[in-house]
Amino acid sequence: MRNPILSIVIPVYNREKEIKVLLDSILMQDFQDYEIIVSDDCSKDNTVEILRGYKKKFGSKINVIVNRKNGGPGFARSMALSWVKGEYIVFLDSDVNLVGKDWLKSMLHWYNKLDNGRLAGIEARQIFPSKSNFLARSIYFIPGLAGNTDQFKDKGKYPFAARFASTTASLWKRDVVLCLGGFDATLRTGEDSLLSYNAKKQNYNFYIVPVDVIQTPRETISGFLKQQYWYGVGGGILLRKYKDWLGAKKYIVYLVFIAPIFLLMFYYYPITMLILLVPFIMYIRNAAYAAKTTKNVMFFFSLLILQYVKHVANLLGVLNGQLLGRRLFVRK
Repeated sequence: MRNPILSIVIPVYNREKEIKVLLDSILMQDFQDYEIIVSDDCSKDNTVEILRGYKKKFGSKINVIVNRKNGGPGFARSMALSWVKGEYIVFLDSDVNLVGKDWLKSMLHWYNKLDNGRLAGIEARQIFPSKSNFLARSIYFIPGLAGNTDQFKDKGKYPFAARFASTTASLWKRDVVLCLGGFDATLRTGEDSLLSYNAKKQNYNFYIVPVDVIQTPRETISGFLKQQYWYGVGGGILLRKYKDWLGAKKYIVYLVFIAPIFLLMFYYYPITMLILLVPFIMYIRNAAYAAKTTKNVMFFFSLLILQYVKHVANLLGVLNGQLLGRRLFVRK
């Protein structure tokens, strides 16, 4: 029996509602030459039972790995890689939903079209559900999230070169992933950034392509801040372990320009307020873009605030990753 063209890798933890939506959107695809490998990271809800139900119904089409300990998405993805048989690997987060029946076919089309021998991966463009609340729709316009990192430089033209390809919804060639060493299973966060870092060091490229995927949005401010904090933790760990990591400059900027705010806040209030205006000036362009695109001025004000609190949460995560990462956030 020949191997499938695609291996779809999905790490999952406590996603009993979202995983059904994702699997159904995969199984309805026109392109059927694939295998699905779901790696469960010790879920405490009914996720495993749901996966076993799909396995019973669809047989060898779906492989379910139940890990014995919770190690984070990097560990779960590493376990799945040992099962991969396809020429290409599609990495999907467990809370996404593929848009359209031709999603897999379109991703393959774009990879083959853009592949020049140094293409590591391509990432789908993330969109928000039409019924998203105001917060979720605001988050979509923050640069660096939802695949819109270069929306100004490239003026919305797709495909465009990206600094890295996340594993939210992306397609990689299996040989490239294995050549790069796969995922660092000791990292509980930031493992996809590290994979991209290793690819960049070997002069591989990434693109974001006009193939849409819906990701379950963070619809509460606490959920959004928690997400951004953990992104920062991953950045802090990588910055500590790899001094020339591709995100180092960004986090150095955080440390230089935002950290003093916390110190000055306790000493001289007027200077603190003056410094707070600096990042807001940098955020105005993006806020104006959001307001213009949505034709709603409220997005202008929400973007100003969200971008600032995002970077504060990132900074706190970076500091924790720098100072405590080895003891608290890395599996031994």
